Amino acid sequence: MLTLIGFGQTRSMRALWALKESGLPYDYQEINLKEGAHQSEEFARINPNKTIPVLRDGEFTLFESGAIVTYIGDLVPEKGLTPKAYSKERAIFHQWMDYINCELDACLFTIEKNSWRYREEDRNERAIECTKADMQKSLGVIQAQLEKGPYLLGETFSVVDIMLAHCLNWARYREVFKANEVFDAYTKKLSKRESYPRELYNK
Repeated sequence: MLTLIGFGQTRSMRALWALKESGLPYDYQEINLKEGAHQSEEFARINPNKTIPVLRDGEFTLFESGAIVTYIGDLVPEKGLTPKAYSKERAIFHQWMDYINCELDACLFTIEKNSWRYREEDRNERAIECTKADMQKSLGVIQAQLEKGPYLLGETFSVVDIMLAHCLNWARYREVFKANEVFDAYTKKLSKRESYPRELYNK
């Protein structure tokens, strides 16, 4: 049985979505970040980074959402959630996974930290402005790829779309971009998928 440890609309949403797409049985264990449950010694033994999501498969433990969704996809090759190993398609998959993590997710976390996570005296508004500006190039690259559509890898939905959709929704929330027909249509389309974890928005 797969067990996902997560909380709300954080990056754990990506892992939950992948699990639902996979059709595999799983157990979802929510820990309350607001109460600092992830800072406990008990949780540190599971993930020394004290972050979520964490996926457990028996004695095997995995953290980092990109690694988790890829692992889940590989468990169900018949679903086509990840391309075949050692293929050119798989190389392109990893290209976009790395691009999203480095060019979008990391930048968004910089914005997040300077918006509220850091102590007020340590926050840097200029860092937020510069990061948003830097992201415009990366978003332009993503938009150009999506215009070839309908998904990031072309005609096939994959877990890399889960990663991108979450980052685009996050970027929209942080006003990295506002109205964008391509991004709006893409995220709206994905939010209509049966396995989209919309239940997390009700918490």
